[in-house]
Amino acid sequence: MKIIFVIKSLNSAVGGAERVFCNVCSGLVARGHRVMIITFDASAITPFYYLDPRISRFTLAAGSAVNASTIAEVFVRMMRLRKIIGLEKPNVVVGFMHSSYVILAFALLGMRTPLIGSEHTVREYYHRHSFQYLLVTAGGIFLDKLTVLSKKIRDGYPFF
Repeated sequence: MKIIFVIKSLNSAVGGAERVFCNVCSGLVARGHRVMIITFDASAITPFYYLDPRISRFTLAAGSAVNASTIAEVFVRMMRLRKIIGLEKPNVVVGFMHSSYVILAFALLGMRTPLIGSEHTVREYYHRHSFQYLLVTAGGIFLDKLTVLSKKIRDGYPFF
């Protein structure tokens, strides 16, 4: 199976979600799957966590992966994602965390590529980030599946 994973950054973020991301991608390659990673980073460097060298990496180099994105940067990312995914023709795309799967949800509209969102944030986080929650809810409508860390977290999201 050919799988494309998208995550905002592996260059600047060294949290638990990034560790899980690298473990999952490396584990899938070890099982014989073809895995490609796309990040919003400006350039690819060695990630903090181990990543199997058989994994293809591609950086979008559109805006900063660390700072808030402008509308223009989001639009460029969407167009680049759509182009790459259209050329690569994966069996499935996985957007890791809302910063990736929301953009993917809109970028892949009209394409027949299955999209899985991987959420690592509890809904309560969005009480202070209402615009982000609006985007997560709107983007969630276009996901084929959403994975979360627990049943309690799943029950907090309206689009399950």
